[in-house]
Amino acid sequence: VKSAGIFASDAGKASPQAVEALFEKSIPLNHSSAKLTEDLLREADYVFTMTMQHKQLIVEQYAHAKDKIFTLKEFATGTEGDVSDPFGGSLSVYQETRDELEALLQQLAE
Repeated sequence: VKSAGIFASDAGKASPQAVEALFEKSIPLNHSSAKLTEDLLREADYVFTMTMQHKQLIVEQYAHAKDKIFTLKEFATGTEGDVSDPFGGSLSVYQETRDELEALLQQLAE
């Protein structure tokens, strides 16, 4: 599993709010941001995005990979929808996003 973003810079660090939200659940964090590249996309079996807008942007840029690009919510639940992006938000916003992601990943695992 790898993480990359459309607008991410390489080697960026997680926000203090993200670190705290993960620490509260004893989730280890060894993260630095990376930009989505053709190589990462080629290596991926699936690409999960947080939002439909992110999915659409990736499909527009990498149309050849459209069959493996999904929002996490649509892949895990079969319904359209976004996971809210906590970037720049308070700790409580990060906690809400953490909990939503945890629930979606549990559904995906099942």
